[in-house]
Amino acid sequence: MSKETGRVLSTREACVYVKFSEDKNVECLIDTGFNGFLSLPKKLVETFNLEIIGSQTIIAVGNKKIVCELASVEITWLGMTQNVEVIVNDGDDFLIGTELLQSCILRINYKNNKLTIRSVKS
Repeated sequence: MSKETGRVLSTREACVYVKFSEDKNVECLIDTGFNGFLSLPKKLVETFNLEIIGSQTIIAVGNKKIVCELASVEITWLGMTQNVEVIVNDGDDFLIGTELLQSCILRINYKNNKLTIRSVKS
């Protein structure tokens, strides 16, 4: 069973590193209210030269509709290399959504400020 480990910040936000194909690791927050794979800032998407593959309308806080660019990126997650969609944001948000957590067990230990994500695929 593969696993990823992370930490809980002093702000009580749970985060874990995502490994990109060029051995670049980016720390992302776990956002269980986001049902996509990843959301990354436009600046990082441009720095990594990610291919824009389209756009998507998302529903943000307050039921606000926003059209965002979609990019594609190769990551190594839970020991497997895979291509995932990235919602490009105009802010500074580095988010992991629930699509990347499918078939996983997420444990957040606020007492010792650690988290683990384990694959339970059969």
